[in-house]
Amino acid sequence: MTEKEVKRRKERKGNTDLFVSALKTTIPVFLGYIPLGMAFGFLLDGAGYHWIYAFLMSLLIYAGAGQFLAVALLAAGAGLTEFVIATLLLNLRHSFYGLSLLEKFSGVGKVKPYLIFALTDETYAF
Repeated sequence: MTEKEVKRRKERKGNTDLFVSALKTTIPVFLGYIPLGMAFGFLLDGAGYHWIYAFLMSLLIYAGAGQFLAVALLAAGAGLTEFVIATLLLNLRHSFYGLSLLEKFSGVGKVKPYLIFALTDETYAF
């Protein structure tokens, strides 16, 4: 086995260990999404909408709090302008999350935009 192959194996092992560690850390967050998703489905159903809308909103809207806000706005008969303003104000908190982590994200390279985009309340809490 050449020195290059040994180095690659070590890198792969390190990546595998990192992935397993990240998976163990994220399981509690993932499990927390299950009751939230169920609550959202029940809320939307209670507002008189078909369950398929809950499924579609969960696929298309990357903002859990925005989904709950949307149910209230739909029930109130709000227009598009109200949706845009309320969602913008609600998700403005992510800007402050990102600002507080700029130094921590400084050396991550090309994945920095994704890390900022994928930041959620639950992952920020960790």
